[in-house]
Amino acid sequence: MVSLSVVDEDDRGRPEDEVMKGLVSAYESGGQRHKTPRFEPVNIPLPGSYRFTAELEVGGRTAHLTTYVYWTNMMYVFQAVAAEPAEPKVMAEVVKSFKLLLPVPPKR
Repeated sequence: MVSLSVVDEDDRGRPEDEVMKGLVSAYESGGQRHKTPRFEPVNIPLPGSYRFTAELEVGGRTAHLTTYVYWTNMMYVFQAVAAEPAEPKVMAEVVKSFKLLLPVPPKR
């Protein structure tokens, strides 16, 4: 399953890596523990996006998290959790198909 969240996030002037580290902290404050967290710049869903991957410990079991994030004046977050380490094929398909209906507003 792939989920999409749209967040009215004011990250004006914050470097991208700082925003991504903030996401990791938010996940962990919710009780999720990450092993091997990694984030990297990507061009999907749009240029300037980031991909975050990690192994999660959930109830004594390991799951694999893939998150794509793009933000301008809103934060668009695509997330999938799977039992297998490979990113679910449907995840990349959904993220690649994402389109904004209005022109991309400038980053604040």
